[in-house]
Amino acid sequence: MKRSCKDCKERPTQLEKFDELVEAAKTYSVVLIVGVIVIGILLIFACSLFRKEIPGLEEMNLFVSIVIGIVATIVSIVSMLISFYGLEKTEESERRQHEVLQQILEIEKDTRRSTQAIENSIQTGLQNPNATVRDIKSSAETTNMQVDVDDVDF
Repeated sequence: MKRSCKDCKERPTQLEKFDELVEAAKTYSVVLIVGVIVIGILLIFACSLFRKEIPGLEEMNLFVSIVIGIVATIVSIVSMLISFYGLEKTEESERRQHEVLQQILEIEKDTRRSTQAIENSIQTGLQNPNATVRDIKSSAETTNMQVDVDDVDF
């Protein structure tokens, strides 16, 4: 993925940027949370060695509160990134649905026009009792319509 391109078509979209950021956040947040917890446990152990007394309940509670606060901050930042990513994915999905719906509506219009042309051709053929399938097919070709003779039942 190019990062230095400002005006080219290969520039990463906002969704691609969020995708990359969310993947990195998922990976590094777990490592960071585990690191904070491990460092916290090691610091409690080191403090008990250097102070030559076991830390009291008050000091342990304070330290655990700090560690949990850091972990909660990391988790909230990651969840915020994931929610923005979900919003971008939803908007991209809506854009694609709109494009597909427009294509379907165009196909429907083309189908209606073709059906109307076939109906007119058949009506013309039915009004002329001496007309053959070839005559009907040739009149359909003059109206720029494709008729497969095998699909038309007479």
